[in-house]
Order: sequence, then C-alpha cells, then structure tokens
Amino acid sequence: MKAIEITLAGQKYYLAFTGEARYALNELCGDQSILELTQPDTREALDYLSKAVSLLVEQGELARRYMGYDKGAFLDPETIKAIVTPKDIQSLKIDIAKAIILGYGREIEPDEKEVDLVLQELEKKTTKG
Repeated sequence: MKAIEITLAGQKYYLAFTGEARYALNELCGDQSILELTQPDTREALDYLSKAVSLLVEQGELARRYMGYDKGAFLDPETIKAIVTPKDIQSLKIDIAKAIILGYGREIEPDEKEVDLVLQELEKKTTKG
C-alpha cells in the first residue's frame, strides 16, 4: 500500500486512497471532485476537507492494521476541524491530491526494463538476412 504521511497536532497519520475511499468520496461529493469542493476558502470547503481527510486516514489505518502494524488512531471530521491550523488546511488540500494520485498509481514495478517487441523482430530479420 502506498500512502501519504501527514502530521496533525504532533501525531502521524496516513492518507490512503483505496477503492473504498474512491466510492465513498464519490458519494460525498456527487458530481463534483473533492479537489474542487475543498479549494474555496469557506467553511463548507473545510467541512468537505475534514470528511475527506477522515475517510483517507481511516483507509490508511485499516491498511496499516492489515499489514500488521500496531493500531493507530482514527480521526473524525469534528476532531480534524478542531485541531487543524490554517497552514494545515492548505497542506491537507495538497495531500489529498497526492493521495489520490498515489492511489491511481502503479504499485508493481517491472522486473526488467521495457522490451520493444517490434525492434526485436526487426533485429531478427536483419541478422538472418
């Protein structure tokens, strides 16, 4: 699992954009993107941000537990709103985007470099002829 590490109120948490997180965010946001809904400098954007962070922290913690790590804390949206600073809010907007990008990223790296099959066939033809 890949996750984005964040620190809020001196405690480390991990944001993981999992399959569950994807569909839960879709339900939360409707036709809009969570990134669009959290951009304005409004209380409503903070509500969306705190719900999204809570969800991504929950998924990160569940994944950590599955992998055998000691239990960490969950964060509910109300706690997030109570402990974030204005600086944290700006950072969390970026961290959510990073977690989403990471969630769509590829975890399995190829064992070897890419192979150009067309080039291999061309080389076979030129060495035979």
